[in-house]
Amino acid sequence: MAEENSVLRNHFLKMFRYIKWSNIRILELLKSENISSGKEVELISHIVIAEETWYKRISNETYENKFWNILSLDDCKKLEAETNTKFIKYISSLSEEDFKKKLAYTSSRGVDFETSIEDILTQIGLHGMYHRGQIMLLMRNSGKETIATDYAMYMRENESGQK
Repeated sequence: MAEENSVLRNHFLKMFRYIKWSNIRILELLKSENISSGKEVELISHIVIAEETWYKRISNETYENKFWNILSLDDCKKLEAETNTKFIKYISSLSEEDFKKKLAYTSSRGVDFETSIEDILTQIGLHGMYHRGQIMLLMRNSGKETIATDYAMYMRENESGQK
């Protein structure tokens, strides 16, 4: 079992709880706005597929590098929950030193890379933030309802006991 006081483990556990919270908020908003196709759905699908692909890379599972398939909102929600649970379990098992280990993988363009676990986990968090912002811009520009999914909002809700 990894040591109790791993700063990086605690940081990434919090980050992945935030990722789940923000992705679920987006999915619920899309559903409430009756958006089941279009660029917004393409982007949320991309986010959850990318998260799953990164998990498969980390866990040495077979993956396809097909990041732009379009899923239903229900399939996105299911994939988000499954993948996030796997990441929480994985991160919980890491020691402080494990975060520095390099992982070899092949990018979607067929290029081989080696990246630290810490940088991969950071990429996952920042990638989703970028695309969730795109979704909110698309919705705002089309006159649809928008929501805040930034980390500060998550912390405010989390600290006050709201879900």
